[in-house]
Amino acid sequence: MSRALLADQRVVIREELGESVERAALAALSAADRDDVEAGSLGWIDVGTVKRFKDAVASQVAKDSLAFQRWIVGRATARTVRGLWRVLLAQVWDAALVKRVPLLYQRTFDRGVMTAAIDTAGRASMVVSGWPDIPEYDVVGLQTGIESVLSLTGRANVTSRATRTADGVAYDLRWQ
Repeated sequence: MSRALLADQRVVIREELGESVERAALAALSAADRDDVEAGSLGWIDVGTVKRFKDAVASQVAKDSLAFQRWIVGRATARTVRGLWRVLLAQVWDAALVKRVPLLYQRTFDRGVMTAAIDTAGRASMVVSGWPDIPEYDVVGLQTGIESVLSLTGRANVTSRATRTADGVAYDLRWQ
């Protein structure tokens, strides 16, 4: 996963949950994981390390692992998309917006590739291939991120369904 994305999520953790929560979560990690999480915002970090860190935060705030993943991805996505980006992306037609989601994927993960296509008005398919063992945690994180981008840019009633494939995961998205 992108270290820059984790850095954005850490800002949300500190601002919304408090620095003491982040410090306690970091203290609960192994020295190697802690050093890796604190190594800065350039390059890539193992998704397992990220999950252990976010699970430690979730434990501090008494949240389920996947519930916390949905929360942090949604909040960090909103932080990124808000303001000018939200206005600009709301003006982009659906096909152009869907076509850009794989570019965001490339900046988030260094494994696999995402393709996307509009099926009909208000419906799209996105497929991650080349990552057959994608963890459920990241399936949920991607799903939440995609739903958030669509919702934040003016698409109403966004829903999605993730289905595992032999080579990754497929998302079926719908909105009004």
